[in-house]
Amino acid sequence: MAEVPFVYQVVQYRVLLDKSGKPIGPEVTLLMERIPLDGGSYYRCLSQNGGPCPADLVRSLENDERRRAGLSTAERGIALRNQMIRLHQRRLFWQQFPVEFEFKRGGANEIRFVPRKSSKAAAIQGSLKYDASTFEVLRMDYEFVGDSAVGLMKVPSGTSVSMEMVRGGELYSLVCQGRSKTRPVGRRESRPVHRVDGP
Repeated sequence: MAEVPFVYQVVQYRVLLDKSGKPIGPEVTLLMERIPLDGGSYYRCLSQNGGPCPADLVRSLENDERRRAGLSTAERGIALRNQMIRLHQRRLFWQQFPVEFEFKRGGANEIRFVPRKSSKAAAIQGSLKYDASTFEVLRMDYEFVGDSAVGLMKVPSGTSVSMEMVRGGELYSLVCQGRSKTRPVGRRESRPVHRVDGP
């Protein structure tokens, strides 16, 4: 979402895990503010579990911003170029989506998809749910059916992701949740606050 020129409030649900991937302690709810910047985003912690943000997290975010402020012109150029590459990869995936996957009707207002045998796209299968009156996609659920690489991140087979668009006025909030076979990948809600000048 770093390429979207909106300030977002992001609710992140975090669980501390042990080395085997088992949860330790209760889930932590963080309310963050994401501010788009050239080449990435700046995050500011607003609250944790409804109270003050932990000091170590605040220091970590402030250190990230200081490192960013100290980048040279060349380093900023590299960051911006990488941002444009990520944006291009996302757009290319959706441009190729209709031809790289096979589609069939699922349940009510649902379309299921699987990769074609010749597909070079990510090895995923899943479903799309849409509004029958507007044909807007409201929810996407998918699972990786093979080990894959998404950008610089390696994703193991069996990882599942769900994304749901929740309308609020004229804008949508995005609710994401992911889980692998052994551990939760994460859950978050992103709510647009206001538009800013951005790339």
